[in-house]
Amino acid sequence: MDAQAGKGLATVRNRALLALAYFGAFRRSEAVALRIEDLHPWREGMIVGLRPSKANQGGAPESRAIARGPAGSPYCPV
Repeated sequence: MDAQAGKGLATVRNRALLALAYFGAFRRSEAVALRIEDLHPWREGMIVGLRPSKANQGGAPESRAIARGPAGSPYCPV
């Protein structure tokens, strides 16, 4: 196994996306449709704007708040 496995930028990005999707309870289609412009900082975490999906077929604006985890927690999605 490669000594550098799990340390690249792609790995960090993938872990962040999975944590965000898990804590936000996003559908798979919602998670892969996320763009950087959909993420908005908030003093207690972040607000994620969602695009139209199976659950929101009308296309009405929808967003979810993602709370910041405890300080120093390795599981903080923000």
